[in-house]
Amino acid sequence: MNDIVTHVSVPADHPSLPGHFPGRPIVPGVVLLDLTFESICAALGQPIELVSIVSAKFMQAVAPDTRVDMHIKLIPGESAGQMRARFALSHAQTPVLDGSFMIATTERAS
Repeated sequence: MNDIVTHVSVPADHPSLPGHFPGRPIVPGVVLLDLTFESICAALGQPIELVSIVSAKFMQAVAPDTRVDMHIKLIPGESAGQMRARFALSHAQTPVLDGSFMIATTERAS
């Protein structure tokens, strides 16, 4: 599996939203990064470790209950058990977040 295509939505009652920002909530970037990592874990069907966030560029705010489309490409890393996960998130074809993670299987990380 080299490509993962899925979507997520952060519900309006998510615990991070009341303080981010009162009266006009937006989904925190860290929540989008976490959902991206969770999507990779689910697609791979095995425990993985986040080695590093190589890059992350936030281009558009995301409101609660907004469908965010994820396109993730897995690229073999330089060492055994590592992969680079390049991701592009969008809403209605408008870019929201672009970046990449370095990930490793937990067997390698142990």
